Formats: sequence, C-alpha cells, structure tokens
Amino acid sequence: DGDLDLIMASGVFSESRVFWNDGSANFTDSGQVLADEPSMVVAVGDIDGDGDPDVMLGNGYATSQQDWDGIYLNDGTGILSDSLLRVVEAENSNTWGLELADLDSDGDLDLVVADFGPSGGARVFLNDADSDDLFIGSTAGDTIAGGSGNDTIDGN
Repeated sequence: DGDLDLIMASGVFSESRVFWNDGSANFTDSGQVLADEPSMVVAVGDIDGDGDPDVMLGNGYATSQQDWDGIYLNDGTGILSDSLLRVVEAENSNTWGLELADLDSDGDLDLVVADFGPSGGARVFLNDADSDDLFIGSTAGDTIAGGSGNDTIDGN
C-alpha cells in the first residue's frame, strides 16, 4: 500500500510483532507474531530476491538452535512466514547487530551479524539466493572483531 509499517523486536520479555501503518502514522497490530525468542534487533530487505521486503530478527541470549537468528520471508501480501532457515551461529550467541547489504556486488543482500558479550564478534554471511540455504558460511572465520552493532559504508 506504500505506507511504511513497523517491525518491533521483542527485547527479552515479549514477542516480536508487525504493526500496519494506515497512512497517517496510526499503527495497528497486524496479529503477526514473528518470534517469541528474545529478539534484540531487526533488519529488513529483499533477502530472497523476489522484490518484497523480508525480515531478519537477531535473537539475543540464544541458548539453543531454535533460538538462533531467524529469517521471515514475505509472501508478497505482507504476511511474513518463518522460513525455518537459521543463520549458522555459535550456541549461546547474543546477536545485537544485523546489517543487510550487497557486500560481494552480486545483486543480492548479504548479512553481517554482530554478537555482544565475551564470545561475541562480527561475522559475514554471503547470500546465495539460488540456494535453499540462502546464507552460506562466514567469510571472516571465527570473528572480525567484538561488537554489539554494525553498519556498512563504502569506506574506500
């Protein structure tokens, strides 16, 4: 409808939800619950290359594979479905920073994940939109650096 809607990360004590904008900055709950894990950060972009915005939730305080960062694919009508794809993370990760950007200039969005805490660091995952796995491997080994946030720039 051309109106910017809201995706709210849950924090520690609630659910991550979608709120529709009526065009006058009045927001109503869409009824979509994206995650009941402690989501700390949201990134939005066309992850699967089909032309509509998808959602990535970074789940802080993940203690099991089920809690790892989630990808929610847009069906084209604004309904976001848990793709059951999980970004490969170390157990007990604490994702507090996500960035979607075309890092390898191949036309699809890649992912930078920043984890907070003693086992934290930043990892880069390349998107292979033709693969069932979407994000494949980390190009940076274990970590790039510690952090709790990230952004991308053309610094050179």
